[in-house]
Amino acid sequence: MQKHKKGRRPARVEATIDRITGTTLNLMLKQGADSLSISEICREAAVARPTLYRHFPTLDAVLEGVFLRIKAEFDRGLAEAIGTDPDPARRARILADYLDAHLRSGRTQQLFISNPQFSIALIGRFFDNRAALYREILDPYWDLFEGVTGSRVDREEAARLLNHYYVSLNIQTAVGSPSKDPGGNLLRFIRMLGTLSPTDRECDKPPQAREGK
Repeated sequence: MQKHKKGRRPARVEATIDRITGTTLNLMLKQGADSLSISEICREAAVARPTLYRHFPTLDAVLEGVFLRIKAEFDRGLAEAIGTDPDPARRARILADYLDAHLRSGRTQQLFISNPQFSIALIGRFFDNRAALYREILDPYWDLFEGVTGSRVDREEAARLLNHYYVSLNIQTAVGSPSKDPGGNLLRFIRMLGTLSPTDRECDKPPQAREGK
């Protein structure tokens, strides 16, 4: 009997979930998302309907599984891109190029086309997680930037604005009006965020909040 760590799924369960989400993603990319059905996913993934329902009780749950798969693949790919070129001075370009490539893959947009309301809910649910990732990736770049300019960058707000902007690019592409140069625009946007100082956000607060009252 195969042993597995406490809290971790057995390998065969992971393999089944991977097959279901991978098949669903391939179907979405191949034929679009409008015609997705549990029956077709089961047939293409070669799993019985009860098996699928054991892991994903609804089609929305399958789509969330696909989203988590894309998220995990995104994180691994970005880590590899940074590992290949760890120079802090190039960090903004590496991130912009990676986001551009992911945008062009069409994966996130197909989820939005499949179920816009559900996709927006997922975006909101994982928004802080994505913003934290972008801040972590850009921290060495901002360290260098601040050392050269002598000014401070509101890194938390910069990461949140970058995530807002990237989400908007994905939605814009999904509805049929993609940006002509998303990679270049992303790089320019990241560099522009260097002008965002912590005092900018402080000035937006009511006087009572600024004074700690």
